[in-house]
Amino acid sequence: MTGFQIKIAAFIFMLFDHSAYLFPEAIPKWFRFIGRFSFPAFAFMIAEGCRKTHSLEKYMLRLGLLAAVCEIPYDLCFNGNISFTEDMNIIWTLLSGAVLIYIFNLKELRKKPAAKICCLLCVSAVLDFFDLDYGLYGVLLIFAYYLFESKPAVIISTVLIFTVKWAKYLYPVSFYTAFWLFSCFGWFLPVLYNGKRGKEPRYFFYGAYLLHIIVFICLKVFI
Repeated sequence: MTGFQIKIAAFIFMLFDHSAYLFPEAIPKWFRFIGRFSFPAFAFMIAEGCRKTHSLEKYMLRLGLLAAVCEIPYDLCFNGNISFTEDMNIIWTLLSGAVLIYIFNLKELRKKPAAKICCLLCVSAVLDFFDLDYGLYGVLLIFAYYLFESKPAVIISTVLIFTVKWAKYLYPVSFYTAFWLFSCFGWFLPVLYNGKRGKEPRYFFYGAYLLHIIVFICLKVFI
């Protein structure tokens, strides 16, 4: 699959998740389990984007602008009130992963491994205070995908990180146990990647992400 095809599939899985979250009385609960496949795919494509972009700074700027523009509509849609620090939209998580990669690649730290590790730990500690979707585990998954791009490494990273994230729900069996199980299989889209971007319209997913939030807001108002 091309990068564009993976993003399309991940976007569809995300729609499954969001529709079940927003309309639990009308949409089957298992739609949320299918939604667990979306984040690993987006995380992988962010890592790939960081590897191939001509300017990581501009890449982060675009993600930052999208996250900022989407936050108020996202809050109104999913939380019913405006808050810039609670339950932040997923783009902030993707941006945070890109920031961690940017720090990892700073020339000033290239010959100072101790300083690099210290900076990465400090940034990780700061990120842990924010209510990011998927939290620090999501950020670390992006970073792991950037460091280890082979298919076996992608599978191991996905299973390991999500097992740690959902460990407290493994027993007794609950709703979130299924979240863990489906998340651990989130590697299936990334391992299908053929290394090609595909014919992706410029900024297509930036607009699609904002548009889907607006559509859901309208559905909540009129249904």
